Amino acid sequence: EQLNDFIREVAVLATLCHPNIVGFVGACVSDPKHLAILLEFMPGGDASMLLSRDDVQITWHRRLSWLLDVARGVEYLHSRRPC
Repeated sequence: EQLNDFIREVAVLATLCHPNIVGFVGACVSDPKHLAILLEFMPGGDASMLLSRDDVQITWHRRLSWLLDVARGVEYLHSRRPC
């Protein structure tokens, strides 16, 4: 069942294409005990890593820009028909 869920997830990810969604690159299914999804490389790391750093100052302008980007990505996902 876990493998079927994984395959369905990969099938959905493979159809997504939007500038505010991290891109799907591929999946590794060679060992059913160690499934992996490969996503686009993000040079700054993921958002939680960046937001947890004390040495990074994020301006309110940048925060608003990120919020708009997130809203655009969510709007894209919600505009799609369920599989």
